[in-house]
Amino acid sequence: MSGHGAEVLWQGTPLRLLPGGAVLWPAGRTLFVADLHLGKARVFQGRGVPVPEGDDAPDLARLAGICHRWEVARVAVLGDLVHGPGSWNPKLEEALERSLPPERLLVRGNHDRSGGDPPDTLGFRVVAEGAALGPFVLRHAPRIGSGGPPHLAGHLHPVFSLRGAGDRLRIPCFVLGPDYLVLPAWGTFTGGQAWIPRPEERIYLDVREDGGSVVAIRPASPAGP
Repeated sequence: MSGHGAEVLWQGTPLRLLPGGAVLWPAGRTLFVADLHLGKARVFQGRGVPVPEGDDAPDLARLAGICHRWEVARVAVLGDLVHGPGSWNPKLEEALERSLPPERLLVRGNHDRSGGDPPDTLGFRVVAEGAALGPFVLRHAPRIGSGGPPHLAGHLHPVFSLRGAGDRLRIPCFVLGPDYLVLPAWGTFTGGQAWIPRPEERIYLDVREDGGSVVAIRPASPAGP
């Protein structure tokens, strides 16, 4: 599969998993993303941690490119749009304004609660965790094994490990469960949580190099935490 991603039928709805960590709902012209953690480097620098500038600009350029390519009318951010106190600044606000379509939703993540809501000028509609959008429920933190309504979520930054010839690759991944779809973190300047698939889950690797691809794997593939 190429930069077009992988088509899946989840809960009776066609979706497309896109390289970079986004989910496209074509019928709703909606793009779901999670865990951008914009302004993370700025937050660290504000705490006296000597880190270089983060990757906000490339991450937002990728997002803008996908929105344009797929003619997206709406973006729903599943939490952690920003990293924390001090993330918001005029430069970031201008970049977001340029990158996103007019309709913008945000489910507050744990980092958003400390970083603050987007300025009113950006036009985000902040919705409660568990809000409905079309056939989906939107959350920041997934409820795995809860048996509740099907929901899309982020928060966990899932990565899958592939091992071979003494090497190990940690690749961001989408996790499709019976009633949850967990997105990988969109932000480049983020960590990842090793994911060991449950028998009922499907895993799709989010390979971001060489133009990007989304690759389905079997849970029994040679892998480890």
